[in-house]
Amino acid sequence: GIARIVWGAKGLTWYVSQPLFHVKMTLFFITALVSLRPTFTIRRWLKTLNATGVLPAEAAIKSARQWIMVQAHIIPVIAVVAVYWARGM
Repeated sequence: GIARIVWGAKGLTWYVSQPLFHVKMTLFFITALVSLRPTFTIRRWLKTLNATGVLPAEAAIKSARQWIMVQAHIIPVIAVVAVYWARGM
């Protein structure tokens, strides 16, 4: 994607002028930010499991799963935006 922006036939100015580009990038960065919490939580659980053998509480697992589900629902929207953008809608 970055190569298309820098070296592509349309160039950076065309991409930046497209509203759906900004929607897609915003959703991508939101997904990246949302993924930080469960990632760090799971890494902390692994460290605790290796050190003490204690598994996380059910409520903590439920919370992490909810954050992962948020990501799982945003990612297809990114794909839909990309399709609309590619088809010129």
